[in-house]
Amino acid sequence: GAALQSRLAELTASAAGEAAAGEVEATRKGLTALKLEVDAATTSVHVKVALRDSIAAADREWLKRAKQLSAGEADRAAAAAVAEARAAADAGDKFVVVQVEDVDGKALQTLAQKVVKESGLAVFALSVVDGDKIACLASVPKGDADALPANSWLQTVLAEVNGRGGGRPAQAQGSGTDVAGLPKALEVARAMATEALGGR
Repeated sequence: GAALQSRLAELTASAAGEAAAGEVEATRKGLTALKLEVDAATTSVHVKVALRDSIAAADREWLKRAKQLSAGEADRAAAAAVAEARAAADAGDKFVVVQVEDVDGKALQTLAQKVVKESGLAVFALSVVDGDKIACLASVPKGDADALPANSWLQTVLAEVNGRGGGRPAQAQGSGTDVAGLPKALEVARAMATEALGGR
């Protein structure tokens, strides 16, 4: 029991509140491994329960920090996408296709809503998540949904990344697994929007 308690103390020696993403991920993996060791250990039930409770409490703190970091990343991606959309609108474009990194599907919804609200443009957002999945979201203002239904736009692009998804003419979401198809997916998203709405 003492060795396991010592390992827990080592893992939680630094504060989660200021940790960088790499440290958060490593610590959470370490806590998971430690929990498995506690489960397999030959020690008293009382010690196991206390260690499990301590590990769970520590993991909640580190998970909270992971969510803070993720939210900050999503906010930065949304701000960059809005800036890109404003530049596109100023250039006379009617749509924007944006690629962001490690932004999940839920955060893509928020990003797309901000882009449409701030610029009035149709937006197709793609993000490589965890290096092996592409999250996609298409959002089209009501006035353009007849010419470029978001669900049709999404399905056409998802075909390039071995994806699935769906939605409505105003907004559709999906994901794919063929990360190598990303360049072609970006090209197809732009070409379809250009054909439907004009612009470049």
